[in-house]
Amino acid sequence: MAYYANIVDGLVASVIVADAEFISTQPGRWVETFMDDPARPYAGVGHGYSEVDFKFKQIKSFVQKSNAVMGIWDLPQIIRNTILPYRGRTVGSLTLAEKNDLLLKLANLFDLVDENNVIR
Repeated sequence: MAYYANIVDGLVASVIVADAEFISTQPGRWVETFMDDPARPYAGVGHGYSEVDFKFKQIKSFVQKSNAVMGIWDLPQIIRNTILPYRGRTVGSLTLAEKNDLLLKLANLFDLVDENNVIR
């Protein structure tokens, strides 16, 4: 038996305990996750999953805290709120400063930049 995370659109939708044979019969993308291996962080519902380095990544804590207050987890709504100022505009119509601002907001949302705003 092992822990498996169901990945939907790059996010962990659920985590279950099962054997590999059972997982092989399930639809969707399932990735084994490990509780006792610091080199491979354990998956939690709502964590992101990187197909580049095959690791689970916790979404920014402020996102979780703001939703914990409301008792919901609505990542699509958070993303919509992040891009709301640019709604209805084409990417080509954005200034370079607006593109940089949007990229930085989204990168921060997914914890893809360090404290110096350098993309990881």
